[in-house]
Amino acid sequence: MVGGAGLDQPGAPRRHEFGAEELVKFTLINGGASKYLTSRYGERKEAAAKLDERVSLRTI
Repeated sequence: MVGGAGLDQPGAPRRHEFGAEELVKFTLINGGASKYLTSRYGERKEAAAKLDERVSLRTI
């Protein structure tokens, strides 16, 4: 087999085609959860600290 795992033969599966198909499936399945999946703990923690500092009543 010249060229690796026989992927140069007619009708042989192509890795990039399988990868693209899996990416499309993943995107469709998780499309509604993108807000949750892209939420980072550090950013939420930092935003909460800024909010706490802004609304704290220590100066009164």
